[in-house]
Amino acid sequence: MAKPRDSVTGLELPDRRRLAESLARWLGPGVPGACWRLPGPGPAFVVEWFAAAGSPGRLPLRVLVETYGGGGEGSDPPTRAAGDQAAAVCRTLEALAGQAVPVPRPLGVDAGGVLAGRPAVLTAEVPGTLFPAAPGEAVPRRAADELARALARLHQVPRARAGLDFLPRQSPVELVAARLAGLAAGGPWGGRAVRRAARLVESAAAKLEAEPQGVVHGDLWIDRFRFQGTSVTGVLGWSRAAIAHPGADLGRLRTYLAVFHDPRAARHLTAAYEVAGGSPRAAGPVWDALAGLELATALGHHLARLPAARRWTVPPGELRLRAWRWVEEALAPGTPLAAALEPGAQEPAGGWCGTGT
Repeated sequence: MAKPRDSVTGLELPDRRRLAESLARWLGPGVPGACWRLPGPGPAFVVEWFAAAGSPGRLPLRVLVETYGGGGEGSDPPTRAAGDQAAAVCRTLEALAGQAVPVPRPLGVDAGGVLAGRPAVLTAEVPGTLFPAAPGEAVPRRAADELARALARLHQVPRARAGLDFLPRQSPVELVAARLAGLAAGGPWGGRAVRRAARLVESAAAKLEAEPQGVVHGDLWIDRFRFQGTSVTGVLGWSRAAIAHPGADLGRLRTYLAVFHDPRAARHLTAAYEVAGGSPRAAGPVWDALAGLELATALGHHLARLPAARRWTVPPGELRLRAWRWVEEALAPGTPLAAALEPGAQEPAGGWCGTGT
């Protein structure tokens, strides 16, 4: 067999060849192949592993190595917390795979950071590509239906029977506060309208404390899904899975479809989600407004996750305006959210899109 070409460039590994070689030993007899960082944000690597001559199995196998915490050349040693996080992610994937949720097939966890210099979860790479519609394009109905069914299956998982009671619990108030704090830390975070909207969302979240909770992904934007055509092949990025309100997931998908595509696609997604058995209480203005704030104030982060050819199909200014309109609709007088707020909680002078401080 010809020696595989080492295509690793610019990776933050103490010895980038070591990852492929260690993985080959981990999986069994074989010859390591190319190793490279996945495009986009996140500490994830792919290793393509080739079978040694005469070894059994259907190979080559492409393995996703997703790392957690520190590690790498010149950094602190892997922490126990990062190892625990990696172990929890692997345990989550194993449990969800048994519940027909489309997750990557877990191959193992390296909680001690032996393979990549930091704790890692190893999964079979999910085939497929990003969402089939570019911003501004019509959303294929079947793709929206597939999103809805995958999400409904997740939210119907019986957490105790599936062995997922170890996941952290987040009340609506805690979840909203954490996400708003993340935006404030990441910036830009300014303007009276933004701060006012955030306070209104926090106030309304308290009204949801008694509603049923379940297993949620916790970071479910559309770029987490992989598709072949219009069929979902997998959902990635499970490090923030929790027991929480299902609106935390559905609100982000609704908002993404409404802002990057068309509000009608968001409505169709909600209807299909409920038909598939999803919670009728999942869709709500609190979650729409929260996700709209996230898009409006961190739009560059979401654009960076798109392939370069898709980033400018709709001007960023137009997308930001759409996000604010989505927030406006959720907070408008007469909506369930506005009715749940304290007396006198009105839209700021100049509208929610104002930038005054």
